[in-house]
Amino acid sequence: MGHSFDIYDLRTQLLVGLGALTAWLIVQFLLKLRAVGFSRSKFYPFQPYGLPGALLPNTWWNASSLYAWEGRNTIYKDRETFTLVPFLTGPPMLFTSSIEVTRQVTAHKAPFDKNKLYLQGLRPFGDNLVTELSHGEWSRHRRVVNPAFNQELYRLVWASSVRTFKDMTASERWDLKDTVDIANIGDLVGKFALLIITDVGFGMPLSWNEPPGSSEDGMTLLEAFEVMTRNLMLTLVTPKWATNLPIKELQRTKQSHEKIFSVMREFVQDRRAQLGNKTEAEKTQESRTILNLLLDANDHEGKGVLNDQELFSNVFVMLFAGHETSAKTMAATLGMLAIHPEEQEKVYAHVRKLLAGGRDPTFDDFDALRPVQACLMEALRLFPTGALIIRQPTEDTVLRPEGEQPPVFVSTKTLIVCDVTGINYNPRYYPDPNAFIPSRWTDTKEPEYFSFGAGPRACIGRKFAMFEMTCFLALFLRDWKVEPIYRLGETSQGWRKRVLEDTVTLTVTMGPDMVPVRIIRRS
Repeated sequence: MGHSFDIYDLRTQLLVGLGALTAWLIVQFLLKLRAVGFSRSKFYPFQPYGLPGALLPNTWWNASSLYAWEGRNTIYKDRETFTLVPFLTGPPMLFTSSIEVTRQVTAHKAPFDKNKLYLQGLRPFGDNLVTELSHGEWSRHRRVVNPAFNQELYRLVWASSVRTFKDMTASERWDLKDTVDIANIGDLVGKFALLIITDVGFGMPLSWNEPPGSSEDGMTLLEAFEVMTRNLMLTLVTPKWATNLPIKELQRTKQSHEKIFSVMREFVQDRRAQLGNKTEAEKTQESRTILNLLLDANDHEGKGVLNDQELFSNVFVMLFAGHETSAKTMAATLGMLAIHPEEQEKVYAHVRKLLAGGRDPTFDDFDALRPVQACLMEALRLFPTGALIIRQPTEDTVLRPEGEQPPVFVSTKTLIVCDVTGINYNPRYYPDPNAFIPSRWTDTKEPEYFSFGAGPRACIGRKFAMFEMTCFLALFLRDWKVEPIYRLGETSQGWRKRVLEDTVTLTVTMGPDMVPVRIIRRS
């Protein structure tokens, strides 16, 4: 009897506990519905950008981190703006593929701010221009960083791009071959982008065979970025005390953070020492790298001066974002041109005519290379590296979609997801949105371009990236024809799905992971 009573008592406690948990979940669920004004919503157990939803596959019952990407042609079929309410964990979210709503959310002094949780991957060393939440602090960072991005810098970007392209082709022995199979063009353009940013950004003009940050510790800076990106989710969920556990990926992740921090510290300390030994006249004559200008602007900032930790963090963001976004965009562009030979031949004909006699493109050719830029912009539309703009209301407010769509109430408990992928695949803005049509961007009737962000906090490095990528692509197309490496019986659409679409990953940036191509020398 006593034993039976104990079991019965345990069952009672479990049932009471389960009932209490269920009641709590129901109350929380109702509060989430109230936070979105009890609007018609989509329901999932977890939110897409937190645990465990982000780590689970994207299915009919789970919205993963790739929810917006994999649903780019389906989730907005009925409405351009909808709410997603997770009934187990996470806050309610409002998703929008509307340019009008996105403008309201990202406008200057709009009652929306960034959410720090979703910026952790960009602040391993502290806050910076990208991650600062308050407008005052963001403005302080912007005042120091902004002077570095100017026409003189972009000229340096162009010259460095030409030099690095020649170094790459010679070091890879392409000049001795007529056909080259490349297992992943993303690896090459990633290295190219990193060499440009370390050269014109930080005054380290290294050769192709001398990767930045190489040392006896066995990890280059490029490898450190790759490890850090791959293990971003691991970084976010692992408590600090666990980083010392003898687990291989944890140790590699820790090593990558230490490597990046040590290289940044060397950047800053070396340039400070060099500038400290120069007169004002010599400083003016010296090459105006991003880091030189950043240090100079910071020294004259007065009360708004950035401390060393903030300087390191801004250097990190420029290195990381400059490398990641350019590399993924160039890889996607070459992949799309490979399966669209008619578009490739159009832009090649333009490049060949402009660069008559095989001359190198100059900085002054930038505007004339608009068809090259159009290819990059269209690939970035299809594969936006900055796929999401996530904001949180600072006060209860109402968003007003265009046309006859009803106003949408959002509370401070709601996260707003301005879905750049959704905007870029919205047929209201881009007819035949899945098609690769570079000529969209030579027509001024196209809508505002959101792939570099929106509002006053849009990407500060947009022009830097466009000068670098335009120069690279012009040189590449001048010399080489790019083709896909097909599997037996595979079509171009099959290759696009397998190589470009199905390998897309979302960490801090988004893009295809592995792009194998064949390049053939132009006669």
